[in-house]
Amino acid sequence: MIIKAFTGAKVFVDDIITVSDMLRSQGHMVISRLFTFMEKMLFRMCDAFIYTSDICRDYCEKRGGRATIFVPNGVDCERFIPGYKEEKAAKVIFFNCSTYSNQNIEAIRNFLLIGRLLRVQTDIPFIFQLISSPVQNIPVSLMEEIKKEKEWFLPEEGVPDIASRISDADVTLLPYSPGHHLTGGVRLKALEYMACGKPVLSTLEGVEGINGLIPGKHAIITKTPEEMVSLLLDFLKGGRDFNHIAEEGRSFVKENFDWERVARPFLERLKNI
Repeated sequence: MIIKAFTGAKVFVDDIITVSDMLRSQGHMVISRLFTFMEKMLFRMCDAFIYTSDICRDYCEKRGGRATIFVPNGVDCERFIPGYKEEKAAKVIFFNCSTYSNQNIEAIRNFLLIGRLLRVQTDIPFIFQLISSPVQNIPVSLMEEIKKEKEWFLPEEGVPDIASRISDADVTLLPYSPGHHLTGGVRLKALEYMACGKPVLSTLEGVEGINGLIPGKHAIITKTPEEMVSLLLDFLKGGRDFNHIAEEGRSFVKENFDWERVARPFLERLKNI
């Protein structure tokens, strides 16, 4: 409001999770309503809202914003590339996320559950690799459970080059539960996994908002952790090959979500404002 009042500059808003929704999710209903009122005033003063998915657009417009510029999330396909992977005895099953949202914490719980279910059903060696940041945000009870599975579950603090960690993986998971993804923006990790030529096993929530993605072609979509376990079990036993999924996913991201391709029409749009 201050910037607009004193400079006359146009104000653009990118994908956000509003404070009111964060407070509501934590049970602070009264103060959440106060912030909802303030946010609607701020949204109405913005000249444009940059949105990455239809869900994000609806989220903005219900709060008084004007979702006018669509810019899909993108990935640097020159950085996230299929890399050399050393063959190891244990297959690496990978997931990374921040620990700032309840939904990501729940996804970590699902990741652990899937590994435990898989461990019960096979003696074939595997490693579940989790990259998260900051690790101290993981609830103590969950971290205690993770530490019990130290033989196959490897948690690690956020790393500077996540692309290299993805390259070390054999399969990537997006084990999200439905119900509380607030803004509905595309998860960058989904695009990064595919760009690196890794097969993606995901719930619908994990790939929500990725326009044009075809289940079974670009990624494998499951409804439950048990379905994901069954697919991983077949993979570990050599009965299922995910190479075609990895190749199709890589091509899909390069053609539709490379930053070079995504940014060009956006920059042209800005020139005409």
